[in-house]
Amino acid sequence: MALKFSFLGSGSRGNCTLVESDQWKFLIDLGFSLRQTSETLRYCQTGIENLSAAIITHTHDDHIKKSTVKRLASSNVTLFCRNEHESRIGNWEGFKLLREKHLVRPYADNSFEMLPGVTVQPIAVSHDSPATHGFVFDFKTGNSQFRFVYAADCGFPSTDAISKFIPDADLVALEFNHDEEMERRSGRPWFLINRVLGPQGHLSNRSAANLLGKTKSKKLRGVVQLHLSRDCNRPDLAMTEAQNTLGSLPVHQTAQDTIGPIINIA
Repeated sequence: MALKFSFLGSGSRGNCTLVESDQWKFLIDLGFSLRQTSETLRYCQTGIENLSAAIITHTHDDHIKKSTVKRLASSNVTLFCRNEHESRIGNWEGFKLLREKHLVRPYADNSFEMLPGVTVQPIAVSHDSPATHGFVFDFKTGNSQFRFVYAADCGFPSTDAISKFIPDADLVALEFNHDEEMERRSGRPWFLINRVLGPQGHLSNRSAANLLGKTKSKKLRGVVQLHLSRDCNRPDLAMTEAQNTLGSLPVHQTAQDTIGPIINIA
């Protein structure tokens, strides 16, 4: 099975990942403006009009943008979201048009077939946005199978829910948001520090590495670090935490303004 994972950017100013095969293409999150989404997809030699679907984790502004949703509608691209997400995006012009075209597909707690050969199991995670989820994507063609676990924007209680799916994963994309000491000494307002470190905040380098260490899959081919804070993390700190746990296993990092990594699975 040939799969391609293009991490178009991840951080507090926007999150978007392109997953594609020779049969379909879909986006995880729509956190870029229409212009940036179009530019990053063009770099990947495609466009919104070529997408089969998009799926969103939650409705914070760095994960879904009005302009991009509107373009999905005009391009007849199916949007997978939770019913609870409509409390924020239900009145958007683009979302209304998607609904009129019967292109909104609510996902619940159970696994579902998103596209031919693509089954998705949502993972409810702890975050201060209604119905935030990670995903387990199972790709199957004939006798070939591949599991991709994606979890960003999740407080530390989320590790229990995520840990159930790591042992069978081939590729894991997981939030390594902050170094706890850098966060505490950041000089940010205390309410923000407490939010990030709290149960509905973000996953620290240490928490993410501990999760992977306890549940590492024998099949695991690599880990992608998501949503690194610019102010309260450093790439070397996140990398060291992961490598101390994972050893020689490939660890990739995303950035806010740079496309990558791009991972091809033959």
